[in-house]
Amino acid sequence: MSSEQYDIIFIGGIQRSGTTFLRGLLNNHKDVLILYECAFYKLLYNKYSNGIEKDSIGQFLDDLYNIRRFRLLGIDRQILKEKLRQHGGLVPYPKSIRLVLDIYREQNKPEAKVVGLKNPNALFHLKFIHELFPEASFLNMIRDPRGVLGSLKKKRTKRGSYDRREAIWMVYKRFRDVVNIHKNKQLIPIQHILYRDLVSNPESTIREICKFIGIIWSPDLLNSNKSEVLNIPENERWQHGLALEKPNTDRISAYKDELDQAEIAITEYLLKDELDYFGMPQPTYRTTYTTYWEVFKIYTYRLQKSLGVACF
Repeated sequence: MSSEQYDIIFIGGIQRSGTTFLRGLLNNHKDVLILYECAFYKLLYNKYSNGIEKDSIGQFLDDLYNIRRFRLLGIDRQILKEKLRQHGGLVPYPKSIRLVLDIYREQNKPEAKVVGLKNPNALFHLKFIHELFPEASFLNMIRDPRGVLGSLKKKRTKRGSYDRREAIWMVYKRFRDVVNIHKNKQLIPIQHILYRDLVSNPESTIREICKFIGIIWSPDLLNSNKSEVLNIPENERWQHGLALEKPNTDRISAYKDELDQAEIAITEYLLKDELDYFGMPQPTYRTTYTTYWEVFKIYTYRLQKSLGVACF
């Protein structure tokens, strides 16, 4: 199968929204191959946007393999070097990315009809993706922002880098962006997937995804994500443990145990309208945090002053 005979998809969403979980489910299908998370396709664009000259191939490869997560993909450097040389003359930047995908497919699942790039932040550069690959489509994972914050807190606490203020602010800004993207027509074909639907009604949700990306439904898609092709690098598995399991509805409300009442209330206050837009549960309890909203006016003011940006 030539590089022009498989479709390209992107998976994105706010970090900790379930993009790795979705990647694992889709990789259970014989016709789908999604790379491990890496933004190499964007990181080198500014330097090589005009293409890669024959005498620049060595430098391009050095830059590419200096990206830690790209190295984790295990793509044979010599094979990539030969493919770049065989192209002859200037290699357009999009073609260089296609060649990377070609090799990854050949090494892992040669008959894949859909090859994907998974990068949460891809959601926030859709125009760039469309310019790079006009034929590509996009799967956008949308998770309750409280669930995102709870998962982010767990990850950063393990690393000793959790800052409540910074984390809440990031989730707030990104989730508002998600709503704007959902409301407005995009250049790239995009399917929005609610995390709660994926874990509570996995078959019907994945069937819709299959239609969107043009593959035939298979029961294998409901298997746990422990297949070899999932290929989460060993030193990164600590942050993706739950992505290896089957869909579990307990994850929808797990944030209630992961966050304290202040974190929940602040997030609910800042994103009340956005929660309502997606039909996500509104506050069901009253505490000093949810009763005295003046607390949050002070909070957002201090947040604005400390970060040097406007809250609203």
